[in-house]
Amino acid sequence: MPPSRLSPQQRKIIQTICVLAIIASLLSFIPEGPRKARLDRMSFRALGWGMAEESARVLHERGDVVVVYPDASGTRFAVYEDQMKFFWNSIESHSGIHVVGREKVAGFFDHSPEPGSGMSPEHYKEIVQKYPKAAAIISFVGLPYLTEAQISELPEKLPKMVAYVARQGVRKEFFEDQIVHVVIARRFVKPDTKIQKIPELFAYYYQVIKPKIPDQP
Repeated sequence: MPPSRLSPQQRKIIQTICVLAIIASLLSFIPEGPRKARLDRMSFRALGWGMAEESARVLHERGDVVVVYPDASGTRFAVYEDQMKFFWNSIESHSGIHVVGREKVAGFFDHSPEPGSGMSPEHYKEIVQKYPKAAAIISFVGLPYLTEAQISELPEKLPKMVAYVARQGVRKEFFEDQIVHVVIARRFVKPDTKIQKIPELFAYYYQVIKPKIPDQP
């Protein structure tokens, strides 16, 4: 029926249908933001859980640890606070692991010496000296970039280190010099909404890198 022959009531119905169609098309885009935000939040939670589990594993479920993490207070990065809640809950489930130090890195989101690194050699040395009996340092701010001269100034016995790196490469010297024992790195993968369980999310979004142990003769 040509538009000129439509009754006022029919025109009103068509206009209503068009408006509803436009609204429906707009609404179809709205869930993407919340869905992506939820995936980001879940992946950060998985990292918190995974850092705790890998730390307990490398320490054989026993030892004092120092945790170094970004100070997210007053920033828009609330996911980091959510991440740390999952870490604290997970690490507390291991009765043999005791957190003896919590070191917040202020200004982590303002400036970072290298991508994925917020721990300076000076800060690392300070932590080692401040907690001489610590069995491990758990770092959410990356690895310290130590020169050979700086390494030679460190105590002979160093705490083990479990570190998360976002984008930086992992130098083999970190393992050879016993600075780091476990590195957890982000995988570059597409988000998967089908994965819901935290351990599976950790395995999907992150990889655990450990030094290669040579075959025994």
